[in-house]
Amino acid sequence: MKSALKLAACAALALGLAACGDARLDTTDANAFAASIQKMYDSTKGTAREDFQKYFFIAMNGRSDLITMSVLNGGEIAGLAAFFNAMREKKRPEDLAALNGLTAGEVVELGRGLKITYLEGRLQELRRDIDQLRDTAGFYSGYLEQLDRVTVTAVSVAEPSAGGEGRTGTAKLTVTVRNGSDLELIGLQRPGGVTPWTAEISLGESRLNVPVASGDFTGPDGAPAFPVAPGQEKSLTLVADVAPADWPFPPEIPLGAAFPEGIEACLKGYEKVPGARDTFLRMQVVERHHARLTQELSDTKI
Repeated sequence: MKSALKLAACAALALGLAACGDARLDTTDANAFAASIQKMYDSTKGTAREDFQKYFFIAMNGRSDLITMSVLNGGEIAGLAAFFNAMREKKRPEDLAALNGLTAGEVVELGRGLKITYLEGRLQELRRDIDQLRDTAGFYSGYLEQLDRVTVTAVSVAEPSAGGEGRTGTAKLTVTVRNGSDLELIGLQRPGGVTPWTAEISLGESRLNVPVASGDFTGPDGAPAFPVAPGQEKSLTLVADVAPADWPFPPEIPLGAAFPEGIEACLKGYEKVPGARDTFLRMQVVERHHARLTQELSDTKI
């Protein structure tokens, strides 16, 4: 059924183009050129006219890269003399001679063929780009899938205690990391890669910076370190003494108060993530472009 409809559409197009068979392109001079285009335009209707408008400039320029040219407007035909003069300066005499005598249908097929040539070549280039980007982008996708299997939760308390002549308090924030991924978790960090050397805890209207022991977050080389093996969990507790002036304090301190930017886990290979993320985003753009041109090629071949 689909083939029959396509054949019917092609037959209708052929009849439409045949109707304008007497109107031919004249490239002898600018005035003759504009007049012949007017005749070709007037003799076409419906889909035949739309195709003529769509492919006219591509065919006249003879350039396969002109896939998004402005559509020929009937009211602009009278001004095509200037276009012809510019075209004559760029083309060799034999190139213009080759265009002379073309029917509207032949102009359409010439422009369509140039566009198809361009689209097929451009799609091959994009396919090569995607192949080159795939491995690095694939690493980023795999890393995100593994990271989704890591959970970070926090339990916080603030409790009073007696000490010396005055009252003191102890604020505790326990961060528990469960590593459900297949990779070793090697560190914790704030989004953007900033290591939380101090955690800001909100106590009522007061704020307290809790120092984080360097051994809990960094290794000998200075990189963030909080190793948790695959399938295991580990907890980190931050403790701070609270002065009497900070009383009263709430019974619970939310993780967002201690780490306003949140906490990210770093799996093995995290140092590759920034570059891989850029590659992944680039590949998404290229894939969308490839999909658009694939559809455009399909539409052009109809």
